[in-house]
Amino acid sequence: MKARVYSLARAVTEDIEVAYDAVKEASKFGVHTFIGTSPSHREKLSKSKDQILEAVRKYVTFTKSLMKED
Repeated sequence: MKARVYSLARAVTEDIEVAYDAVKEASKFGVHTFIGTSPSHREKLSKSKDQILEAVRKYVTFTKSLMKED
């Protein structure tokens, strides 16, 4: 079977770790990480566009590092 199990996490270290723990025992798995990027989301997060882009880099890199552990 070629099915893959995914978990979804906000761009928050703790959420990504929990999402990873939830799926890591599957033979094929992944973690999707998201962060709001619209002007209203940026306002709600009190972050500039550049700060959001930096957060994306940080949390995608972190998620990828967890995936390499297996």
